[in-house]
Order: sequence, then C-alpha cells, then structure tokens
Amino acid sequence: MNRTENPTSPQYLMMVSPEDFASAVECAVAKAMTNSKPKETYLTVDEAASRLGVSRSTLWRWDKEGYLTKIKRGKKNTYRLSDVERIINGELV
Repeated sequence: MNRTENPTSPQYLMMVSPEDFASAVECAVAKAMTNSKPKETYLTVDEAASRLGVSRSTLWRWDKEGYLTKIKRGKKNTYRLSDVERIINGELV
C-alpha cells in the first residue's frame, strides 16, 4: 500500500491493490454477517392461536398478563414465532 499526502488537505490518499481491496471487502462483509441478527418470523393472531391450540381471547388475556406479548406491525397484532415455539416446548416466555 502506498500513502500519498495531499498538499492542500490534511487527509491522505491511500492506494490499494485490487487484491487487498477485495480482501478488505470480504472481511467486512463476513464480519457484518456474523453480527447480524436472524430475521424474526411473525404470526397473525389466528396463526398463533391455531399453533397453540387456544382461542383468540386466550391470546388477548396472555398479552394482558405478559405471558405472550403481541407485537404491533402496522395496524395488525402479531406474535413472534420464537415466543410461540417457547410456549409449545414448555419454556416460559
């Protein structure tokens, strides 16, 4: 890598080979991918009730009790699939 100082600016111009640039980009992408969270899947009220084998009113009550919290997405109430699966597997949410 070569560094050349610009006489009119305190900044530096760094010249990088294409191979070094490609390696730096690959490293940055790999780091970003390992730090990213997997996307959450959301269920509608009817889908969540069906998977849990409960009524819509039970879901409403569970939300009020804090057992299974609804997530507002736009104007619709949804539930995280991961939270529903925890209940199905007998884990507390």
